[in-house]
Amino acid sequence: MHKRLAFLSLIALSLAGCKVEHVSQVTDSQLEGPIQTVQATARIEVAACTDYQDKSKPSNSLIEANNFIQKLFTTSEFHGCKNENLNSIATYTIPMDVGTIDTSGNNAWSPKNITIAKNQQENVFFCIPQNIIKGIQKYEQQPMSGDIDLTVIIKYINDSKSEIPISFWAAYANNAPYVQGNGNLPPNGDVTLTLSNVSSDQALKEGAAFVFTKVKDKKQ
Repeated sequence: MHKRLAFLSLIALSLAGCKVEHVSQVTDSQLEGPIQTVQATARIEVAACTDYQDKSKPSNSLIEANNFIQKLFTTSEFHGCKNENLNSIATYTIPMDVGTIDTSGNNAWSPKNITIAKNQQENVFFCIPQNIIKGIQKYEQQPMSGDIDLTVIIKYINDSKSEIPISFWAAYANNAPYVQGNGNLPPNGDVTLTLSNVSSDQALKEGAAFVFTKVKDKKQ
């Protein structure tokens, strides 16, 4: 299991052993445009949705998760907690940035939010800000730190008028596993990519993990 979580590491004691999903949806036009803020979804496994003694009250772990999300993301919204396959899942919308990195200036680019960013070489990355990484490192030094299984899921939609060839490594594409995958995404088509455990760990340690490449026409 993964031992880190980008935006929830500070409440890991109450979420020890849980699963967390970062789920986003991006279009090709968003990816090709300047960096902009959109909404993503955080799905967090908590110990329980309600208090064990009083079902009309939220559980302590849900209260802690709510407080932390609201503190970290002032524009976040809580969308409820429900039981799914014997697990308690709290759902939030949180800000996420998406777009092409502007390299025209002299300053190096760094993410302000969790970001899905494309560079000038047509490579797309899942990025995590350094301040969150430092918080994770601080958390890992604490005793009794909990393990968190982080899953990153990205739905990529081709809203252009042309077919888009893509290439990716070590990921699930529409739930099918690939060591190396290639495909052509037709207009109005989409693909859901789930990053591998290694990619998620790399993002949390290094600040970025490869998602896919938009393959250029060899004739160009």
